[in-house]
Amino acid sequence: RNTPGIMTAPGLLFDMDGVLIDSTPFPRRALIEFCRRKGLELSEEMLRTRVFGRPNQDWIPDLFPGISDEEASRFADEKEAYYREIYADDIEPWTGLLPFLERAREAELPMTIGTSAPPENVTFVVEKLGLGSFLSKSVDATRVTEGKPHPQAYLLCAEELGLPPEQSIVFEDSLVGVQDGVAAGCPTIGISAEPK
Repeated sequence: RNTPGIMTAPGLLFDMDGVLIDSTPFPRRALIEFCRRKGLELSEEMLRTRVFGRPNQDWIPDLFPGISDEEASRFADEKEAYYREIYADDIEPWTGLLPFLERAREAELPMTIGTSAPPENVTFVVEKLGLGSFLSKSVDATRVTEGKPHPQAYLLCAEELGLPPEQSIVFEDSLVGVQDGVAAGCPTIGISAEPK
């Protein structure tokens, strides 16, 4: 039922890491070990200012100047494969995620994943957690060329669901991700995990 001023049948756009899964500290471990294997010791400052929040195609050439595009792509594949390897036995959904997705499906709300991670990581998460019946659509690094807080990812997600941004609710766990959702014109919900 359409009620003036009330958004009906919204789409749900989920960031992946930190929203569907609590992947911390596995990306950090993968980054540090990958760079160590390549002869580079990452400091906390380098992680914070030159790596975190940036897609592989940005931080790899920055930390390994002069690297060819082909080699940078190989580096990215190697780092992501190592991440999946070390995370495979520990991956689990956030508490409450599956009941939430079930209720959204019962309400016939369209849903998608929006991430700058490679498609292999999306497949890894969806298959490991059995999310395929909820989240069969995704926008990943093969389509996202602009990193957060650029709104590209969530604009593409809304387009994927055939909805305008204002009818597409973004779920994010980082400040830059929230900025991304807002910049796309989407109602945006920031999620903060309780300390363990």
